[in-house]
Amino acid sequence: MAPMSSASHFDWDDLLLQIEDRRVIPIVGPDLLVTRINGRETPLYRYLAGELANRLGIKETELPPEPGLNDVAMRYARDRRQSQRIYSRLRGLMNEIEPELPAPLEQLASIRHFNMFISTTFDPLLASAINKIRFDGEERVQSLAFSPHLKIQDLPCEVRDLERPVVYHLFGPLSSAANYVVSDEDALEFIHALQSSSRRPKLLFDELKNNNLLILGCGHADWLARFFLRTVRNEKLSIPGMSQTIIDDRILQDSRLVAFLEECAEAYVGGDSIEFVDELRTRWTQRHGTDSSTADEPVERGRSVPDEAIFLSFAHEDRTAVEKLRKGLESVGLDVWFAQHELQSGDDWDHEIRRRIGSCSLFLPIISRHSVSRREGYFRKEWHWAIKRAEGIDHRFPFIHPIHIDDTPHGAGGIPPFFSTRQWQSVSGDPPREFLERLKEIFRDWRVAKAGLA
Repeated sequence: MAPMSSASHFDWDDLLLQIEDRRVIPIVGPDLLVTRINGRETPLYRYLAGELANRLGIKETELPPEPGLNDVAMRYARDRRQSQRIYSRLRGLMNEIEPELPAPLEQLASIRHFNMFISTTFDPLLASAINKIRFDGEERVQSLAFSPHLKIQDLPCEVRDLERPVVYHLFGPLSSAANYVVSDEDALEFIHALQSSSRRPKLLFDELKNNNLLILGCGHADWLARFFLRTVRNEKLSIPGMSQTIIDDRILQDSRLVAFLEECAEAYVGGDSIEFVDELRTRWTQRHGTDSSTADEPVERGRSVPDEAIFLSFAHEDRTAVEKLRKGLESVGLDVWFAQHELQSGDDWDHEIRRRIGSCSLFLPIISRHSVSRREGYFRKEWHWAIKRAEGIDHRFPFIHPIHIDDTPHGAGGIPPFFSTRQWQSVSGDPPREFLERLKEIFRDWRVAKAGLA
């Protein structure tokens, strides 16, 4: 399909790489829920608002054009003072209708590197879509929910350790009681409760803080969008950290809110969430195909890699080039430690990476436009730790062997001076055979020297 017009400059490759690394949590809102009811395509929550108004005896003239659930709930509560009935009526209404599963939910479900989903709606359609796509309809998704009035439900473990998909209803689950969000007032109460350290699901919020957020079609008003993002991030939005991508037509219409999100929260803001999900699924399929045989197997665990394995250090944007290098090294029998592949669930990243750098035979920093231009990045920590170790190694042994993968000049800023004193190897595409044989020779010399010192 043609590139999505509303996100023509969007960095799709970066998002796809983050998803592959399981560092993205999708947050799904009501604007994705366009479905068919009684043979007619309609936004689910607009349909629910109309039907709820009829059942509560509210006339069309009492509501704005195309009313939402908030409009109906607030009008009914103001006139009747019996807001409790709203929730039981909605529960009964949802039990009666049989909406088709919205295509965007099925498309998100088919991206199997998503194992953790946040829903800002009360309906069970997202879990149903995942069960349908991944488990042939068998109910295997774990559905959890927050409500200020109910016992706190938290994640069973960190996201990377999940053995089955989880859908977390941040604004409550459908029920006959007032335990979920229907009106803006409800949303305010939920946001207030979520800001309390004693009420907040701790593990869930740790994951929301430490992963990138993909916020799709939530349709929040200005005040709620700001409070919602600040609450789920649980830190000042202007502090550099993880990214957030917000795709929402209604937010895009508010220029002041867009400016705030882009400048203060450093978020990408785009429109048409349904079109975005469709393109995301298309691009994902182009990279991974449609084979569903892997279904929801656990995240690939690291194989046993010896401590002396060659350490590859790189900016994540260079992953494709580094994969070719890794395969080349392994083709001549060299062991390679590749952080994104080898770190297992529960590992302490800093501790394990520092240990690996302290025991590896060769450290290969990947020099590129991406690594030079980035002022911050985990790879810079790795470079620092490797240089500290190199200071104690005989200068005749090339422990640090910089790899040059593009036209970045040798003296470019952003490269540690220590690297500039070492011989660089240029590798574009598949690594040259003579280079691989040279590394084998260096590795052999390292093992001989190590054996002699033992």
